[in-house]
Amino acid sequence: MKSSSTPETKTNIHWPRHCARLAMIAAVLCFLSQVAYAQLTAKEKQPTWTTADRVVAAVGISLLVSGVVLAGVALYGAFRTSNYDTGVIAVIGLAINGGVLAFLAWYVLIVRPTLPL
Repeated sequence: MKSSSTPETKTNIHWPRHCARLAMIAAVLCFLSQVAYAQLTAKEKQPTWTTADRVVAAVGISLLVSGVVLAGVALYGAFRTSNYDTGVIAVIGLAINGGVLAFLAWYVLIVRPTLPL
């Protein structure tokens, strides 16, 4: 028998919350993969751009782009369901992933345009 004094709370996490969390995880995975690869290749005497460097960079950029897309989808879903705490998580994901992508674009296009891409 249920007591009427204790309200039944059922938290239902839907797809916008999952997308927002995955956007945050995408940024973390990008950072971890870049740091791990940099540590593994730190002993090279003559650093040159190899195929592995390009693959790791492409994986990192694709993780950031997927994070931006997931955060955008989560923000859209948060507004549709009026779930504003999910919207805040999505905005943080957009800021982190988009900020890093903007920094990379600025660095490659303005600071070091001679990078071998």
